[in-house]
Amino acid sequence: MKTNLVAIYHHPGMQALHQSLGLQDHRTLVLWALETGKEILDIFALVFPEDPRPALALEAAEAWSRGEIKMPLAKKAARETHEAAREAKEAKATQNAKAAKDAKVDAAVAAAHAMGQIIGVVHVGTHSTAYAAYAVQAVVLFNIHENQEDTLEKTAERLLDRLAYWATAPKDSRPWAKFL
Repeated sequence: MKTNLVAIYHHPGMQALHQSLGLQDHRTLVLWALETGKEILDIFALVFPEDPRPALALEAAEAWSRGEIKMPLAKKAARETHEAAREAKEAKATQNAKAAKDAKVDAAVAAAHAMGQIIGVVHVGTHSTAYAAYAVQAVVLFNIHENQEDTLEKTAERLLDRLAYWATAPKDSRPWAKFL
């Protein structure tokens, strides 16, 4: 199975998730991405525990969704988590790491990009499909020695299950930014 982002995005195992994402309201997508992002963030933190930028991006997404910060601060956090991903990828290239370590670094890169996409989901719900693809890619690469097809399908199903939960959950028990 190909594990690049485009292949994962277009994999048949992602289609039900993509279809369901397109049917959700913006607040549902935000709550779903914020919750599931915590699990994806753990992948980055296990590989690069000293780099706080993806965690700060997730915190910024949460704060922005509540109206506690403005867009420029959220965009800065998104840029910084994408920079963390680029730096991780460059470090891997210069270290000549072993194949197993390479896969973990690649998983961390995808996880960092996923955190940036969560900020995008807060801005525009259509970023949810990119977030889902990066999240699934991160899990597949982190578990590279397992059956990749099964890992992809189970991860997509887990994301779909959480989306179904948030589609019916009450959303007014928390503060929201005015644009949401």
